[in-house]
Amino acid sequence: MRYEFKYLVPSEQYQALHSAMTPFLRRDSFAAKQDMGMYTVRSIYFDTPGFDMYHTKIEGIAHRMKVRLRGYNVGDDQSTVFMEIKRKYEGPILKNRASTTFGVIKEL
Repeated sequence: MRYEFKYLVPSEQYQALHSAMTPFLRRDSFAAKQDMGMYTVRSIYFDTPGFDMYHTKIEGIAHRMKVRLRGYNVGDDQSTVFMEIKRKYEGPILKNRASTTFGVIKEL
């Protein structure tokens, strides 16, 4: 379970905020193994025909969920991808995920 808080930062304040926070942050273990300390995240979000999941987010509904397919870096047939379901119940966020390969997903 985790809690997420998101804030809008005016672009003119970004550099000062980045500089102030950098001494307290560390790269995640996956980024540390990558060239230049970065990696690509690819996500496909799923919704109902009426965009119910989108509307619950926009309307600020306390109990909502997201369904997504997520992969990292290259997208070849052997790459690991994750089918994830994220649920939010007021504050905490719960995530369940199952892994497979991109090749299996392409066959669906």
